[in-house]
Order: sequence, then C-alpha cells, then structure tokens
Amino acid sequence: MTRIAVGYCRISEDPEGLEVGVDRQREDNSTLAKREGFTLAHSFEDNDIGASTLSRKSRPDFERMMERAWQGEFDAIIAYSNSRLTRRPMELEGFIELYNHRLRIDRPIRIITMVSGEDDLSTADGRMVARFKAAADAGEAERTGERIARARKAKRDKGEPHSAFRPFGWQKDRIHLDPIEAQHAREAVSILIEGASLHEVCRGFNDAGLRTSRGNPWTYQTALTYFHNPRLAGYVGQDGELYLHSLTGDPVKGQWDPLIELDTFERLCARLDRNKELGIHVRDRNEKALLSGVLRCGVCGTRMHAISGRGGNLRPDGTRTKRYNAAYRCGLMTSSLGTENKHYMVIDRLQTEETVVGLLLRYMARISLETQPAPQTWPQEEELTAKEERAKALLAAFSRGELSEARVFPVVQTLEDEIATLKKARRRWLAETAGPIPEQLSREEWDNLPTHKQRGYIDRVFSSIVVTRSQATGRPRFDPDRLRPVWREAR
Repeated sequence: MTRIAVGYCRISEDPEGLEVGVDRQREDNSTLAKREGFTLAHSFEDNDIGASTLSRKSRPDFERMMERAWQGEFDAIIAYSNSRLTRRPMELEGFIELYNHRLRIDRPIRIITMVSGEDDLSTADGRMVARFKAAADAGEAERTGERIARARKAKRDKGEPHSAFRPFGWQKDRIHLDPIEAQHAREAVSILIEGASLHEVCRGFNDAGLRTSRGNPWTYQTALTYFHNPRLAGYVGQDGELYLHSLTGDPVKGQWDPLIELDTFERLCARLDRNKELGIHVRDRNEKALLSGVLRCGVCGTRMHAISGRGGNLRPDGTRTKRYNAAYRCGLMTSSLGTENKHYMVIDRLQTEETVVGLLLRYMARISLETQPAPQTWPQEEELTAKEERAKALLAAFSRGELSEARVFPVVQTLEDEIATLKKARRRWLAETAGPIPEQLSREEWDNLPTHKQRGYIDRVFSSIVVTRSQATGRPRFDPDRLRPVWREAR
C-alpha cells in the first residue's frame, strides 16, 4: 500500500524573493520521504514568513496543510526541523491534538524531521520532550527577535536604512533615488494631493508596467502603506508615523535622499485621510462621482454617496421594469435610526452635479478677481511650535534635576493634550487646503479637467452641501432649491 506524505518548507526572511532556502528544504524533504518509504505528494511552502510568537504574518500554506491533515488526506508530515514547522508552543499542542484525532479515526499520522528527529506523541515522555523542544525554539526565536528589534532601533536612531527590501523610488543601496520610479512616485503624490484616489494611482502604476520593489502589482493597501511612509520626505518612519529618537524625542532625519518635501508629505497624508473620510477609498464607483461624501443628508446629517442607475430590464412578458437614474443616497435611510426616524433621501446625480458645478464656477470667477490666494501657512503654527518647545524645555529641566516631577509632569501632560489637539486641527486644515487654489475657469476648461482635480476644487470651496427633503410627493422633479451649500470661506 502506498504511503503518502507531504512536505513543509519555510524560511523567515528572504528579502530578494529567491527562495533558495525553501529549495534546499524541499530537496531534504524529498530525500527523507524516500528514506522512510513515503511518496511525497505535495510540498506546502511559506516563503519569507516567520513562525515565532513575534511574527504578525499568517502562514497560509501551513494552515491549508493542517486542514487537510485533519481530514486524513495523507499519512505523514515531513520538514527539515521542528522549528520549520513551528516556534509556538500553542501550535505544538495543535499537532498533539491532530495526532490524537488521527488515532481515534484509525488513521495515524507521523511528523518526521530531517535534523530534529521524530517525537513519540503517543507517550507522556515523548510529548514532554516535544514540548521542551518547542519551548527552546520559541525562546531562541524571541531572543533573535529582540536582537533584531534592538538593531533596528539603533539604525532608526542613526537614520540608517533599516528595511530588508529596496523601497520603491530608491536604488538597491536604499539611499540614492531611482530616477524613473521617483518621477512616477512624485507624479502620483501630485495627483493624490489634488484629490485622486489610491485606486486611480494603483491602476496607473499597473497599466504602466510598474511593480512594487518586491515585484508585485500595486494594490490599495500597498499604496496606502507606501504613501503614508515618512521615508518619502527623508525622515525615519515607524507604523506610518514619524519615528522619534529614543533619547531626544525628536524626529529622525534619514541618511537617504528625500523624494518629496516634508510639507508636501504632510499635505499628502492629510489628503489621504480626507479621501477616507469622504468614502472615496473604498467605493470605486465614487471615484467619478464628484460629490460623494460632500453631500450631506438634511435629515440625519450622514454623508451621501453615489448609487448607479438601475432598472429598465426586460421582463418575460415584454414589459420593462421601472428605470432609476444614477443618484446620491443617504447611507442611513433605513430602519437603523428607528421606525420613527425613517426617511427617504435621494437626489438625481447628474442634475445635482450640474447645479453644483455652476455654483462653483461662478464663485471661482468672482473670488479670482476680488481676493488674494489663501495663506499657505497654518494660522496657529507659531502657537503649536511654542507649546512643543515649552514641553521639551520642561522635560530637559527635569532630566537635569532642576525641576521635580510634581512640577513638570502635570504641566507637560496639559501641553501634550493641547499639542495633540492643535496637530489634529493642523492636519484638518492641510486636508482642506490641499486641493487646487480656486481660479477662474470656463466651462470647457472645467470639462477637460480630470475627475480628481474637479473633485479637489469642489472640496476646496465647499465644506459640505446639505440636501433637504423634497416638498413634493411621489417621484418629484429635480429641485435645485433642495441644495444648501456650506462654503469654506465667507462669500
């Protein structure tokens, strides 16, 4: 009777994606399977994924292997060592449960390794030895992780490149810019600030044949992480935020060439946050809808989003269903507000956009003649800087022993709360002023603008546009008086 085995291969780090370590493990598994009299039917492989308690990545092939093992599809699991299978004691308990389950259904399974041997999971002593090995593997993995974390922290403090992969836009040394990729990245930053969505940028990159530094197509999540990275502005980042030096608490400037200026990076992040607020980041159909997230329901205040036209389909009897035009709809016009608060808030999309664009063009024509461009510096910038300097001075005095903790920390806590509030207001201001500066445009010039730039003008001029209830019954005609614009600046 043919005995079937599967192999499992894993390597924790493979920055270049060469899979050399996985290839070697695959060969060892094949050799071991032949020696033990098994036919190796499949090799499950997780490349560049850790198995310790410090790893945040899932292991998809490991999970598929375990699922099939519980179904009794093979007779043995073969790996190079126990640490390739797992470095987590909890996962070892899963192997023990699997072993007992297979005994109960009279389909015993073996777990064999090239260098760690085969533990006898049928006895208490065998399980104890396996648990000792798992604990030792977990301890070694955690010690290694701590050493790596300390080394990365030291690199961050010095402003040295610390990522294993070459970032998009830089050369292999991770210091000097790649001229072609950097140019594409700057163009993407420019249109993102104007109002484009990350979906549009990903499509543009992929259509142009650009790939991430790992060779993968661009996705929304990949682009979100990339464009939120302070590295773009020449600063060290951590989890999408500016990294602060472990001793001084100041942002650390990197030793690599910046791709954009810090002010541009801050506007970029603010714009991305604004797109998320408007719902553009998740609704692909809203990318071409100029007023998604800008319109607000006049009943509950919820942002309104675009819905596609529907209906008009042919019935079997030859008649057609009722046709509904593309529209904007309140996101909460359901029973979620309670029966007494139910409301129906829908307005025709094309006619609403036409009305708002007319208002916008007349407004921009007037202010381009009457007013100066909006200030490019946040009005409370000096106040924020002063509070940050005062907090630093108090902490420095405490470290020198000049002031006690009782005098310093209550004041510092208050300052930090005020600084956080000011930074939130600053980011909001950056988002609102990130779009193009209003200027006089003809209708033809407006129609020739890309959608994201049109949306940028609208968001720059209107804080919101409230859609009130229709006074008519049934399906009323479009009424422009239902639109009540809220302007960002006094008219």
